[in-house]
Amino acid sequence: MANHKSAKKRIRSDEKKHSRNSAYISGVRTAVKKFKQAAQTTETSKEDIDKLFKGAQAMLSKASTKGMMHKNTVSRKTSRLSSLLSKFLQGNVAVDKKPKKKKKAAASSKKKKKS
Repeated sequence: MANHKSAKKRIRSDEKKHSRNSAYISGVRTAVKKFKQAAQTTETSKEDIDKLFKGAQAMLSKASTKGMMHKNTVSRKTSRLSSLLSKFLQGNVAVDKKPKKKKKAAASSKKKKKS
């Protein structure tokens, strides 16, 4: 625990900043996820997908300018979202390329004891 008054205040202010930043980044992740889900369905209109893209892009760039996320990370994510948008607008429904992780069986991870 800190002993100096300024160090104690610094801890309090850091906790406030951490909670504010983590809440904002959670919102960014939610916006990106909503856009990706909308891009994978055919029922989404072009106006709706455009609104979701602009919202996600704005949140990402704000996170970069506020120092919550690195600018290269934001650039990479924005680029991937824009490529999804272009695929959607061309009529190709984008499919998530990440394979789902398979859970390992519980029995195989346990080690047998030697007698």
